[in-house]
Amino acid sequence: MPETNPGVEIEAQVPNRKTKTFQPGHGITHGFYARSQPEEQVLAVLAEDIQGIEAEIAGLRGLARGLVSRQVASRSSLEVAQLADAHSLAVSRLAELIGAEKQLAKEEGASAWADELLGRLDKFAVKQGEAPVSEAIRAQAQAAEPELAITTRRLVEEIASMRYMLRNVLGLALQTQALPVFIRLVEIYGRGCARLVRMLKREGSHHARLEKYLWEAIDQAQDEVLKEWGR
Repeated sequence: MPETNPGVEIEAQVPNRKTKTFQPGHGITHGFYARSQPEEQVLAVLAEDIQGIEAEIAGLRGLARGLVSRQVASRSSLEVAQLADAHSLAVSRLAELIGAEKQLAKEEGASAWADELLGRLDKFAVKQGEAPVSEAIRAQAQAAEPELAITTRRLVEEIASMRYMLRNVLGLALQTQALPVFIRLVEIYGRGCARLVRMLKREGSHHARLEKYLWEAIDQAQDEVLKEWGR
């Protein structure tokens, strides 16, 4: 073994182990992940600005009727049983959708005070010789967070993509003649509708976001007044 000289200091370079701050979206730069915006089809659904679940209720009800029609035409006891099971699940989910629609509509109309407040602000602005402010405030409330940013905490893009995919599933179900495929597509559609409702409840209505925005503005104005008063 080679001898070492204790009187000689050996300089060694310490590797740079500084951590790098993760940047949102870092690494998502290739393949299917390279795009910074949703597909055009999803953007088109976003542009429709759909608020309720009327289309999904109509779609699921139509598929449930299709299950009944196929059972009437069936001559197989096994098919009759499969269709009955699929129908009971579909109408159960349909009932849930109808109940959720009422709840969502109630939440949408719960903030009548916000509309009244904006109306008063418009009247005050007009008296001062200025343009009404309500439309600008509504737009600011909805655009408080960039809807399509990859780091957004809102679900508008995902809700639109869910609606788009449900439309595709509905179209396939209406076209197929194969009974097992039809039953499977009805199941997928119903389950997707239930998930859509949960996403809508999580996201909240336009009125809910407007109400939150107004309360935050009121709280901020109150804090500024109290600060001026030295409190």
